[in-house]
Amino acid sequence: MRRPLAKLGITAAVAIVVVAGYLATRTPTETYTPVVAGVVVASEHGAGYMLAGHDGWVSVGRFVVDGPPEVGDLLLAGEGSPTWGYAAVAWGAGCWKATGRGLVTGQSVDLDTGGIGSRPGVAIHLLLAKSPAFVGPVGSDGKLLGDMLCLDSEGRVVSDH
Repeated sequence: MRRPLAKLGITAAVAIVVVAGYLATRTPTETYTPVVAGVVVASEHGAGYMLAGHDGWVSVGRFVVDGPPEVGDLLLAGEGSPTWGYAAVAWGAGCWKATGRGLVTGQSVDLDTGGIGSRPGVAIHLLLAKSPAFVGPVGSDGKLLGDMLCLDSEGRVVSDH
């Protein structure tokens, strides 16, 4: 009678080790939601960025993926300590490219940037609004089929590629 219990104990111990190993290897995720978006028309070290259609300068304390935008790129920025920013590169008329895998969740797209940003060991996601003109192949699981998103000048997802 002791053998089945011993086998169960070994099985349970192995299961605990496997689950603990899985949890230890999972990458923590941070999700950022922009509160400001606009095309950069000017930048000045120390002052920040002037955006089309916005009054005043937008200050960014750190960029969550890659580096700062250039004039003509789209800047997405949000609140925090420090404030954060994400630069989407101009990619054709009326389109700025955000790279990563998207998951449609209602009226938003959760963009997994596929990279580790300014915090090593933390996966960076952006929660972006869908444009009313949104088109894109969406799988039955809600995942977008492309690996690049086209954003409009307000930072909304227009399509995936």
